[in-house]
Amino acid sequence: MDITKKLQKSGLTEKEAIVYNYLVAHGGASPSMIAENTKLNRTTIYTILSRLCIQGLVSEIKKGNKKFFQAEKAERLINAAQYKVKLAEDARRQAENTVPMLKELLAKVKHKPKVQFYNTHDSVIAAYMEHVDIGHKYKMKAFFSPVNLKNFLPIKKFRYYIKEKERLGITVKAIASESDYAAKFNIDMFTGIKREIWPEIRTVKGSVFPFPGEITLYDKQKVSIIKFDPTHPVAVIIDDKDMYTMINSIFELVWVNAEEM
Repeated sequence: MDITKKLQKSGLTEKEAIVYNYLVAHGGASPSMIAENTKLNRTTIYTILSRLCIQGLVSEIKKGNKKFFQAEKAERLINAAQYKVKLAEDARRQAENTVPMLKELLAKVKHKPKVQFYNTHDSVIAAYMEHVDIGHKYKMKAFFSPVNLKNFLPIKKFRYYIKEKERLGITVKAIASESDYAAKFNIDMFTGIKREIWPEIRTVKGSVFPFPGEITLYDKQKVSIIKFDPTHPVAVIIDDKDMYTMINSIFELVWVNAEEM
């Protein structure tokens, strides 16, 4: 095996091994000589020589007005390796002492909501599709504007959306802004879909509940807030159990007081 490879296995980096090997083979050299013969950058050579000196493998002497470096006795390599072992042991002990503090911090971070933001037409549609892309059954709840939803979402996307709801068995309770279209939304959009998948819709007065978007509770702890604006669409997805619970409480309060269709 090449001596440089052996030096690397002894704990030196590749470049340290190259420089140290050169010094051993040539009985010492100046930084410019080392750079010229090893093809390493001169600035890099000074950094490497400094590290080797700290490890006790190399010493610096003066030859005239020039710096000259030479390798120390070979046994120093063992000392350097032992010192690195000691540093590694110290690092392990520090890690053991730090882990309890990190666990405490991570426990706090777990309660921090995960929030994703989207503001392009395609990304907002993709965010909406996540309601069904999660791939399993659940009970959805939503505040929504039927007219704005129909006008914003491409019909092919919406057909895929409701077909996936049917396939997965996702049921919906929804509160809508009162309008002529809200009354016929299910017939217009869900004809041909199993009746149990049709949204159970209640309405509130448009003057009380005016908004061009949708707030959806889904997957037991996620909330999507989407503005169906063709020019400036926006979607925010919040993944947090506490936020879900708070908005769910508001939904249930409105649901009780909303008018059945």
